Amino acid sequence: MRTHPRKNVVTAAVQVNAEEGGINVFFRECSCLEGDAFFLCSDGVWVALPVEELEECLRTEDMTDGCDELPGRLLETDCKENMTFVFLRV
Repeated sequence: MRTHPRKNVVTAAVQVNAEEGGINVFFRECSCLEGDAFFLCSDGVWVALPVEELEECLRTEDMTDGCDELPGRLLETDCKENMTFVFLRV
């Protein structure tokens, strides 16, 4: 995705239906096993840091330490994008 011409296109989102006063949420359910990990991030994160550097942060014994380290590494880059991430280990 780093070089794809449509890398910034959002393919799914939370949509608000103001006329009906409701929110439509689209999701896909998946099975997970103990030990699985999920890292969801904006393109500002994966554009700014190489995969190897992201993995280095996320493979720490204490996931809090790795997540605490990521913002500092991101701020050291010249990326001007939104840098948002969520990390979950089951």
